[in-house]
Amino acid sequence: MNWLIQQYRKPSLLVIHVSFITASWLFSGMHVFSRPALEHLPPYVFSVIRLMIGLPFMYLITLKEKRVDLTWGDNGRLIMIGISGIGIAQSVIFAANKLMGAGIVGMMLPLSTIITMLLSGILGLERIGPLKVIGAFLAVSGSIAIAWVTEKDFHADTVWGVVFMFLQTTGWSTYLIVMSQLLKSKPIPTYAYFRAAVWGLLFMLPLGAMQISDVKWSEIPYWVWLVEIYCGLVVSSGVHVAMSWLIKHCAALMPAMYTSIQPLTTVILASLVLGERFSVWLFLCMFSILAGLILVIIAKAKEQQQATPACEKDVSSGNEDAREPLIPAHAPTSDDEGIDKAKSDTFV
Repeated sequence: MNWLIQQYRKPSLLVIHVSFITASWLFSGMHVFSRPALEHLPPYVFSVIRLMIGLPFMYLITLKEKRVDLTWGDNGRLIMIGISGIGIAQSVIFAANKLMGAGIVGMMLPLSTIITMLLSGILGLERIGPLKVIGAFLAVSGSIAIAWVTEKDFHADTVWGVVFMFLQTTGWSTYLIVMSQLLKSKPIPTYAYFRAAVWGLLFMLPLGAMQISDVKWSEIPYWVWLVEIYCGLVVSSGVHVAMSWLIKHCAALMPAMYTSIQPLTTVILASLVLGERFSVWLFLCMFSILAGLILVIIAKAKEQQQATPACEKDVSSGNEDAREPLIPAHAPTSDDEGIDKAKSDTFV
């Protein structure tokens, strides 16, 4: 027990790496296990139930945080990112899953890091050099090519699936950027995430209501509800909070590095559990996306080496107060570090 308490307060490097790997598999499990469940529950109904299961546990976690007063502007930003990052991003991803399959969805997840970088550059929050431009080109090109190589033509389901994934990653990227800015003045990461999730749920309810007539409740197998509990309780609440704890105790680029393995873990699980098969061309698309992500990570690593933020020096000297607690992928520290950590986590 003492060892667990010690690791919670100051985890070893081994515990951090094992935890990130475990989180990657758990997130991949959500995409894979939800795929057959979506045959019984439409995507938006599935998303609403998932969030309704997770919200009470999220609220219990927020009770540990000190409350601060939120301005009208703060609440406006929470509404915006609740709709974009929760209501849209965490619902259309299941629509894309049903159209294309879990493996292809996993392949496209790293787009979030790329789009966050591009949006940050447009907003003047980050420099975009040649390496990042090449990385963005490779990632976006690989994603668009998926719509072609899957069916050897632009099949309607695949095209819409790719569109949904671009919408999902853009919505999540917007969420990361705006939330990281909000947390600089309001250090309430878990409570802010909970408030945004409430607005996201309110946005999703009408979408779920439009599909609820398609549900044959009496014919839903019991394992579908187990999948919902897994997605809502384990992933939405547990893993996201664990990611917050991990990012607090690791280097800014580590989450981005582990983002690159999630497509692989998702493809492996989809092959073993669902029997999904992937062509060589599809793997080339995935590697193009991953190559773009790696180039962006390398560019960010070089920028961090040149900048050497003062807070990282404090951390290396053992000053835990230099690191503020984070919600999944949000950092309320300095401008550069906040965006770096925010955009480094593409887990959804």
